Amino acid sequence: KKAICYYQGWNAIMKTDDDSFVRLDSIITEYDSFPPSTRSRLYWGYFAGKNEVLSEGRWAEKDWWACDKYVPYATGGGYVVAWEVLRIVVSHATLYTQYVSEDV
Repeated sequence: KKAICYYQGWNAIMKTDDDSFVRLDSIITEYDSFPPSTRSRLYWGYFAGKNEVLSEGRWAEKDWWACDKYVPYATGGGYVVAWEVLRIVVSHATLYTQYVSEDV
């Protein structure tokens, strides 16, 4: 999982669902419209911040303790993360807890 951060030939990465149709031309045009200082710290997508933490079923979070709702996170068909943001997240990976929901 950390290997992607050691190759520095890219500026951002996009995570998409396998059933998503991605208009790369539109995404690249929009991405290029951001100022360079913004692009270097980008975490871009559709953000949800009101989702209740599930306590039952397949996606139940048995170890969630922060509050009754998930913190805002990018969700939906895909999102873009700048290399610098991903590098910071990976460099602190040992501090994080992995939750059941893939997007949190």
